[in-house]
Amino acid sequence: MNKSLARLDLNLLITLQLLLQELSVSKAAKKLNVTPSTVSKSLSKLREWFDDPLFVKTPHGFSPTSLAISMEQELADWLQLSSQLLAKRGDEIPNGIRFNLAMESPLLLTMFNQLSQQIYQQYPDAKVKVHNWITTPLKPLFAAK
Repeated sequence: MNKSLARLDLNLLITLQLLLQELSVSKAAKKLNVTPSTVSKSLSKLREWFDDPLFVKTPHGFSPTSLAISMEQELADWLQLSSQLLAKRGDEIPNGIRFNLAMESPLLLTMFNQLSQQIYQQYPDAKVKVHNWITTPLKPLFAAK
């Protein structure tokens, strides 16, 4: 049976990751700030979803099944990526940002390529205008007679 991710409570995957780390329902419950009963109910749902016990009691304690072990790294990667996605904010990368750069010719020739790449990496929709900064000789404040 093909199961849709949209039908899975993604909070269950956080519980699964903590169970893999702690190898204990009560320790996972403590970290999640819920009751052990809540974690047990979540584990029941995960067992049904994956059609696998995921963890079994052994004389040495709570032990993950081979399926649970096989998911551990991908689950950690997925949750890390999820955290990065959730940390993003819409106001971090403004739309239509414009950069007006004025640079002297030597600097323009040596630094512009690197600078523009950095700008476009951080602000992909940015508009960059470059002007040659022309310096004029300073007029002396006091003229010698």
